[in-house]
Formats: sequence, C-alpha cells, structure tokens
Amino acid sequence: MKKTIALLLVAVMALSLTSAFASSPKNYEEPVTVVTPTPAPAAPAAPAAPAEEVEEEVEAENLVVAVVESEAVDEAVEEIKKMVAEEKPVIEYFPEETQEEVKAVLPETVKAEDLELNEFVGMAVDNFEQVVEEADEVRVIIAFTTKYDPEQEVFPLIGLVDEAGNVTWVLIEAEVQEDGSLMLIIPTDVLEKMGNAASVQVAILSTPQK
Repeated sequence: MKKTIALLLVAVMALSLTSAFASSPKNYEEPVTVVTPTPAPAAPAAPAAPAEEVEEEVEAENLVVAVVESEAVDEAVEEIKKMVAEEKPVIEYFPEETQEEVKAVLPETVKAEDLELNEFVGMAVDNFEQVVEEADEVRVIIAFTTKYDPEQEVFPLIGLVDEAGNVTWVLIEAEVQEDGSLMLIIPTDVLEKMGNAASVQVAILSTPQK
C-alpha cells in the first residue's frame, strides 16, 4: 500500500534563474494552494494477477517544507549565469553521474544539452520524522516564478549538502499542474536525507516550452 501526503505551503518565496538574469531580480511571494490528489479506485485484479497498489492519504502533521534564501544558491546561480553567457549547456553544471542519470530518463526526442534550468532555490525541511514513519512519499505543490506548461517534461534535482559543502544530487519525479505549478513527488527516504542535511538545494531542469 502506498501512502501519499499533500502539503499546504504558505508564503513561498522563490527566486528563479529567469529573474536572476534580469536587470531587476524579482522575488516571488504568494500563498500556495495545494489540491489534494484524489486516487482513482483500483480495478478488480484478475485471479492470477498480483494485487494492485492502492494509494492512501495521510496527514502531514507539523511537517515543514519551505523555499528559503541561500548564499550557496546565489553563488551557484552566478556560476550558471556565466555558463549561459558562454553558451554552455546548463546540465554541465552538475556532476557527470548526475548528468547520466538525467539522460537515462530523457525522451528519445530530447537532447540533454537542450534542457533549461529556470529554477534553482534553497529548501528547508523540518519536523519530518513522523511522516517518514507513516508514508512512502510526500507530494508538494510549489508555484515557482516560472509557469511550466503541462506538456513540458521536468526533471527536479534535490541537492543534499553536507557540512563540508559537498552536494549529492538526487533525481526525483514531478508533475506539472494545470496552473503551471509543480507537484514534487519526494520519496520519504529522500525527505529524511533532506531533513538531516546541512542544507538543501533544488534545481528544476525542463524541456523548452513549445
């Protein structure tokens, strides 16, 4: 049985790379409304077929997930801006093993060097222990400055930063919502690592908008 959680994030502030490249960076601050996904009823399984996985929603009591300011993120944005100015693919900012992980899930028609990086933010996670015990994944809807198209493919990367400043990147799944926001689907083992990390970074790679 898979258990899922929907969160309500309020007063999220996210500075996108699109804003960072502009002459007057603009902070985005707005209450974010979460629509709890309603699981479709499971179809009866054939006698010889394995039991179908069922989703169950549980409460995310006291769990905090928030976008935060970060000097390390600001430095990363500056480095990525230089790469863009030099016409280098933004995916090359990430370690080679992370690049290969992203390439492995790209549609055949998409080249890694064509991916865009419009969001790179800091994130904080707190009061996660109970959720980790009770659920398999957390679904968080965040409205970034960038409004994504439902037809776009998105590839969120979670950066787990240790005390020495080393970053381990983890690829997770996400779904683009009709209003252009993103639903990040975070496995709770990753959520636990986010909560225990010295800091957390989130980068959203995506295919270009049509």
